[in-house]
Amino acid sequence: MKFWKIILVTILVLAMALPVLADRRQPKVDAKALLASGRIALNSDPPRYEEALEYFNRTLTDHGMVPEAYYYKQVILAEYAVREYDLAKKLEFFTQMGSCHDSLVMACNSDAVKKNLKSDCGDFLGISDSLKLGYWRENYNDAVKTLQRIDDELAPNVNNTPESDSVARAEAQAALMAAADSSRAYFKIALAVDPVNYRPVEGLALVFDRMGQYDSSLAYFKKAAEVAPEESNLIQSVAYSYIQNRDWENAIVYFKQLLPLIQDQTELQVNTLFNVAICFNNLKSFDSSYIYNMQVLAIDSMQSDAWLDVGQYHLTQAQKYSDSVKYFKQANNKNEADRYEAVKNRTLDTCAFYLNQAVLLAPGNKVALEMGGTVDMISGNFEGAAGKFMKLTELEPNNKDFWLNLGDCYVQMQQFDKAMEPYEKVVELAPGNCDVWKTLESIYRTKNLTDKATKAAAKIKELGC
Repeated sequence: MKFWKIILVTILVLAMALPVLADRRQPKVDAKALLASGRIALNSDPPRYEEALEYFNRTLTDHGMVPEAYYYKQVILAEYAVREYDLAKKLEFFTQMGSCHDSLVMACNSDAVKKNLKSDCGDFLGISDSLKLGYWRENYNDAVKTLQRIDDELAPNVNNTPESDSVARAEAQAALMAAADSSRAYFKIALAVDPVNYRPVEGLALVFDRMGQYDSSLAYFKKAAEVAPEESNLIQSVAYSYIQNRDWENAIVYFKQLLPLIQDQTELQVNTLFNVAICFNNLKSFDSSYIYNMQVLAIDSMQSDAWLDVGQYHLTQAQKYSDSVKYFKQANNKNEADRYEAVKNRTLDTCAFYLNQAVLLAPGNKVALEMGGTVDMISGNFEGAAGKFMKLTELEPNNKDFWLNLGDCYVQMQQFDKAMEPYEKVVELAPGNCDVWKTLESIYRTKNLTDKATKAAAKIKELGC
């Protein structure tokens, strides 16, 4: 019985000793020895990367944060990434490499890491930073080159390929999509290498923008702006992205954020103020649009579009006053009708002033010419209106309305000889215009142009006017 008790105690002792014995069979190797073994494997010819990586991983597992192990892991992962052609796998390796760089920085700055393990941190960090910068630049440049190829070659190729040629168009579209995927992948790799650099994020936004995916481009532009809020071009890009999404209110928010950042850039400041005015105009907040257009003119009085917009604003106001005149006339309130008539006339004068400035600065602006000519006619300035409509007939010789307005101006000025040519142009472009034929017949008879009057009368009869 005593014998069996001794055996049982021995078994229990051995059972408790097994973990200790196991540890003794696999002793923890010194960090320096593991690192040395890893370096030997790495520097062999050819390098034994997998073996070296195992040594460095074991160093980190057994000894915690060891700067040298992180450094060499980064070197090996970078080598794997460079040799990999699959962009998705390449991204994985560069992501791990970036993590090793961050861990290296953390280990070198940690008080918990023994000083003897940090003795070469200066060298490791210097080389690591150079590696990081080099791989960031390489992948970022590849992304930019691919994006440039999209702009210069692939997107135009899609646009210039007829839709009727479905095969060629599908091939062009596939090439464009492949390039967009590659550009995005390279930007993502650059971001993995340096996660705090905003430029790859901006690049991703640009790729989505080129592909017409404006919701995604907006999201990345906003992310980039959050990383670098001092970069005015990013704030501007966010604002323009909102415009592409026709979100005028948020575009205004970002344009206003941009203004304090560009106080020393006059041209950009003017463009930004004008864009705010346009957004307010699209929101039908015309008073706010007017305020920002006036700010534009206060900075740069040569902005013809701002003069035009302010002129249009006053024309809208004049139309409101005209409605008030009509209302009070119908109510038999002559005093109020006369008061609003006077206000309307002053507003039209102001409107004409701004529109004339717009025409002076941009003589070929058809909108300014037509609007200015119309206001001149309403105000009784037929000579000014005739000059503008004459210019419009030069710019658009087949627009019958411009010729008709020009003829009407001459008639109002009793210049019937001059009125004939524009009216004749009207019936050439619109032969069925009875009113103009009647006016021409009257002018012909007044000028004793019997043959022309007879032909005009016959045309009137033919049309059943």
